[in-house]
Amino acid sequence: MSRTAARRVVFLVADLGLGGIQSMVDALARGLDRERFTASFVCFDAVGVLGDALAKDGFAVVHEPRRPGLDRSLPGRLARRFAELGADVVHAHNRTALFYGVLAKSKLAGTRMLYTEHDRSFPEKLRVRLLHAVLARRVDHTVAVCSAVRDAIVATERFPPTRTSVIVNGVAPPALEPSAKTARARVEAEFPAAIGRTLVLAVGHLTPVKDHETLLDALARIEPARRPLVLVAGDGPLRASLEQRRDALGLGADVVLPGYRRDVDVLLRACDALVMSSRSEGLSIALVEAIARGVPIVATKVGGNGDVVEDGVNGLLVPAADPAALAAGIERLASDGTLRERFGAAGRTRYARAFGLDRMIEAYQLLYAALTAPAHR
Repeated sequence: MSRTAARRVVFLVADLGLGGIQSMVDALARGLDRERFTASFVCFDAVGVLGDALAKDGFAVVHEPRRPGLDRSLPGRLARRFAELGADVVHAHNRTALFYGVLAKSKLAGTRMLYTEHDRSFPEKLRVRLLHAVLARRVDHTVAVCSAVRDAIVATERFPPTRTSVIVNGVAPPALEPSAKTARARVEAEFPAAIGRTLVLAVGHLTPVKDHETLLDALARIEPARRPLVLVAGDGPLRASLEQRRDALGLGADVVLPGYRRDVDVLLRACDALVMSSRSEGLSIALVEAIARGVPIVATKVGGNGDVVEDGVNGLLVPAADPAALAAGIERLASDGTLRERFGAAGRTRYARAFGLDRMIEAYQLLYAALTAPAHR
């Protein structure tokens, strides 16, 4: 296909800040074959740091602000933006983008819509399930990032099974630099409490679904002398309450909340293990990045976590909302360097087998091509 015939894909997202969905969209857009596809972006909440970087690198990044509450004018404004960008495919990510994207698409002729569902906490309210069932039938194809999410949206929200498939998230192979030794030195320079201690990393927004409360309760169950230092990389509405809970549990010297970080790669290289306490997950980019770097994991057995973490092979899976089980998993990894090394090696093997970025990009390119083929139209 010549460059003049390249299909135009417009990504519809809430924002392009720091987060798993945003990282996936950024990597996908940058990895597309530019002889076949061009990528642009429409954000309705904010542009964000990744959006700024994409714009700097020549991608069209448009902010079409969403008004508080139900914004009845947004679909029309989005439709105009899609038309201006010449969208052949609108690729929407997560629920709000699904809602406004479907309404905008209905105002355009010939534009196809692809929807990716990254996560879903179930059960939803009945009215929400009914709304999603209606919207799903107006989407040309839906992708779930893991089989658990696909099964859930098909069974609970009646997404058409013949038009709902799975493409697992992939991440790029880790760069050679910095080395683990260099990364550790950087982290210890910034956080002296890490010197001489086992370092555990948690990555994610500080929201209820990530359940950092259970993580704090789990750490409080570990004897202080055996307790690792935990860095919680992320920010969100629960930050103040989590800091209060941390201090109330006597964990002030053991848990650091440094906010959003753009150097998660450095933190992953420096840490001894990754912990994830979520009550719901799709297929976590943070988990895939961890196994790519040989970092052992303790994670809750929810959503797609089990697709990344093989219990007892490259990490440990524990029940959600169970502080005792999470504490036991953290303590087991923190106290056993040999086990961490074995899990890390197995994680790298699993990443190479199933979670390469090229595999994900090619799967989406095949979908874009199929959706824009004359026969489909």
